[in-house]
Amino acid sequence: MSQQPPPPPLPPRNKLPPVLPIKQQTKIKISKIIQTKSFGKNFFRNWAIFFLGCFIFSITIYQSIIYAIVNYQFELRPNSFLIENFWLSKLPIPVHVEIYLFGIRNPEQFLNGERANIQEFGPYVFRLERQRLIDEWRNETLVYYEKFPLKFEPTLSESINKEINMMNLPLITTLLIAHHWLERYYLKFLTTIINPIITLVMRTFGESIIQRETINNVLFGRQINAMKFLEFINGIAKNIVPFIPDFHELISNFAGFQLLNNTFSIMDLIAGKQFGPFELYRFDDNGNRRMHQVKTSMGSNRLKFFQEPCNHVDGYDIQFFGLKDQGEKVNLFFQPFCRSLPLRRESKGWKNGVSVAKYVIWTDLFNMNIIDNQCYCFKGRSLDDCNGFNDCSGTFDGLSFAITLPHFIGSSNLARNINGLKPNYEKHLTIFYLEQYLGIPMDVQLTFQFNWPLHYLPRIGSFSNI
Repeated sequence: MSQQPPPPPLPPRNKLPPVLPIKQQTKIKISKIIQTKSFGKNFFRNWAIFFLGCFIFSITIYQSIIYAIVNYQFELRPNSFLIENFWLSKLPIPVHVEIYLFGIRNPEQFLNGERANIQEFGPYVFRLERQRLIDEWRNETLVYYEKFPLKFEPTLSESINKEINMMNLPLITTLLIAHHWLERYYLKFLTTIINPIITLVMRTFGESIIQRETINNVLFGRQINAMKFLEFINGIAKNIVPFIPDFHELISNFAGFQLLNNTFSIMDLIAGKQFGPFELYRFDDNGNRRMHQVKTSMGSNRLKFFQEPCNHVDGYDIQFFGLKDQGEKVNLFFQPFCRSLPLRRESKGWKNGVSVAKYVIWTDLFNMNIIDNQCYCFKGRSLDDCNGFNDCSGTFDGLSFAITLPHFIGSSNLARNINGLKPNYEKHLTIFYLEQYLGIPMDVQLTFQFNWPLHYLPRIGSFSNI
C-alpha cells in the first residue's frame, strides 16, 4: 500500500492573507471614503479662501495703491510727467478750431428796422497751438498764464476771398467801449454828445455801420484810418477829464490785445493775447477741493459785475475733471466765457474702446427766467436786458461782446428776431466725453458764439431803427 505524499507545509503566520470580518472590512472602506471626501472638501475650501483673499486685496489694498500712484501722477508738481508732457509742451493731439461768420443778406432793410436775414459762411479752420507759462509755484496752488496761437489751415477751409456784409466791428466796438465806461463812471448823460461824434468821425473816414468786406479782412484785419483821429480826440478829452482812460489802454486790457498799426481783426481778439493769471489747486484736500480746480482768475476769486453767488470763481481746468466718478454735474471754467459752464452727465457708454461718460452743456444757462441764473445779470440792469446771453464787458474792461450758444440755442428771445438761423444740437452743443476713472477728456466739442449787443448802441442816425 503506497503511502500518500505529505501535505504541503503551511505558510508562515506572518504571510497569511488577511481575512477580516465583513463588518471590519466595511468600516475600513467607509473610513477611506470619508477621508477622500474630507480631503476634497478642504481642497476647494482652501482655494475659495485664497480667491476671496485675492479679491479683497484687489478692491482694497491694490486699488488703493493704484489710486495713490495715479493720483500722484495727476498732481501738479514741478517737472512731473503731466507738467512736462501736457502743460509746457505742445498739445499731444491735433486740435482744430472751426470759425463761422454770419453775413447779412438784407443790410438796407435791416437798417430800416426789419429783421436781419443772415447766412452762415465757413468753416475757416485753424490749428490750435496752446501755450502755458507757469508764473509761480505756491504751497497749495499753481499760477500760470495761457495763450492760444492759431495757425490757419487753408486746405481745410472755405475761400477767404468771398465778400460778405457784416456789422462794422471797429465802429461797434468803439461805441460799446464808450457806453461801458460812461456807464461805469455814471456819465451816461454824455453818450448823447460822444456817440454822435464817434459816428460822424467814422463816417468821415469811410466807415459805415454795415461794411462789405472780404472774409480775409474780417479774420486777419484791415487798417482803420479813423483810429488816429480818435486817439487825438481821446488826448483832448483826457486833458479836460483826467480820469478818462486811454483809448489804447482800454483795448490792451482785453488780455493783452493791442491795435497794431491801427488794424482790427477777429483773430487778434481770439489769438493775439495772453489770458491770466489763473490759479489752480495742486492737490486734493479731503473732498473740500480737488486738484485742477480753479481758485482765482485774473488775480481774484470773484468775477467782476456778477452778483452773489454767481460771481464766485468755480470749475475745473479743461484738461482734467477729477479721478473716479465725476458726478452728475461738473463745471468747466473757460476764460473766454467769463464764467463757469455747467455740464450735465447725459449717459455712460463706450467710445473708441474706452469707457466714457457723456457730458452735455446745460442749454438754459443764459435763461434769466430761472432764479439761479439771475445773479449773472449786471447790477442796475433789468432781467430782460440780460436774458439770453452772457455779457463779457465786465470781465474785459469794456470790450463789450456777448456769449451765447451757437445759433442762439436756448435763447429763444433772441432767435425770434433773426431769420436764417439753423440750430443743430449734435453740431452746435458743447459735448465732453470723459474717461470715467481718470476724468480726462477723450473727445471734446466746445462750441460758442460771439455776439455784439446792439441794444446798447445810441438810438441816433442810422442806429435809430436797429
